[in-house]
Amino acid sequence: MKKITKIILIVVVIIFIALALLFFWRQSKCGDNICQKWEQKNETCANDCKNIPNGPASDYKIKSITTIAEKGGRVDWSPTNDYIAYDSKGDDKFYDIWTMNPDGSNKKCLTCEKAGIPQKMNGNPTIHSSGNYIVFQAEDPNLSVPFLEKWATHPGGGINNNLWVTNRDGSQFWQLTHVTNRLGVLHPHFSPDGTKLLWSERIALSKSFTNDFWGQWSIKIADFNIINGEPKISNIQEIQPGNMGLYEVNGFSKDNSEIFFSASKRYEASQSFDEFSYNLKTQKLTNFTNSPKEWDEFAMLTPNQKKIILMSSMGINQIRNAKGVIEGNKLKSDFWIMDADGKNLARLTHFNEPGYSEYNPAGTNPADYSWSPDGSRMAVKTRVMPGNFDDNEKIIVIEFEKHQD
Repeated sequence: MKKITKIILIVVVIIFIALALLFFWRQSKCGDNICQKWEQKNETCANDCKNIPNGPASDYKIKSITTIAEKGGRVDWSPTNDYIAYDSKGDDKFYDIWTMNPDGSNKKCLTCEKAGIPQKMNGNPTIHSSGNYIVFQAEDPNLSVPFLEKWATHPGGGINNNLWVTNRDGSQFWQLTHVTNRLGVLHPHFSPDGTKLLWSERIALSKSFTNDFWGQWSIKIADFNIINGEPKISNIQEIQPGNMGLYEVNGFSKDNSEIFFSASKRYEASQSFDEFSYNLKTQKLTNFTNSPKEWDEFAMLTPNQKKIILMSSMGINQIRNAKGVIEGNKLKSDFWIMDADGKNLARLTHFNEPGYSEYNPAGTNPADYSWSPDGSRMAVKTRVMPGNFDDNEKIIVIEFEKHQD
């Protein structure tokens, strides 16, 4: 009997020690900026969870969500002619530039089997303020990349991509940039008045596929003009606000004084993107997310310039590696909204939250988006899981209730 009691006592002590170690291990995870379910349930790690609100965004309430293209990617909504340009991956695994009406009708491919334009990856369109020209990325078939970098030639990676421009019906094409092997351009955006063109550009190669895959990028801004009927860029400026590694630009403020972009520090994964604004006149750089453990992207001002909407992994259980970095192919995200100064952060969509009409149990990743001319709707590229990085893409339109100006 004494022997059994002694064994029971030893077992109890072992269990107590194990629980104590588990408690201290959990406490040691505080401060990683990741709000886990057990942290919320036990009300521990307050600093990790204090910025994960789920309250409604009172002045931008969702009225409806409609799918307008079952196969569609990066998207832009014409500010004047009320049509949408987007890229879509074909059966040949290459992307092309398409246009359609805002209701999804009248789909037309502008780059399919066209002479004078590279017949590889064509994507990431941006529409000029006149509605008459579309700038996009096109992969140069004469450039090469190592096997491990080949996937990054798609429109979301930009390697070996140049900027091209076409007219609205895709009957003419002009090349704007000429990159060399393994460099490239990414995510062009016109200024609201159409006088400026903004894009990111890879200017130096990576030194390591594991620690510095993306290499060194910069932000470029150029004047855009039509000279004798031909689109031209000139006065190209190159900037690197904050001396980051990877830049991805999101657009201008209405008066062209500020630009908005995503960026990660040198030698850090793109999954650690933070969101920034940069005043071109005062050179003031503002980081309004500062959440290196979360994947934040696509931050832009709302049409009334009073709010910022961005995509983020915040508040969603994610698959992460040992360093806490999210696996890009399995990213789940939602849109969040905040004041233009970065205050009053709130969740806008609930694609990954049970109990909401847009909820998808398998996971959803909304990404690139563009506003309708009247500011009442957003066209959104979204990826529905399961699937590889560019699989199961579609374009949806989010319509909002009447919102405050």
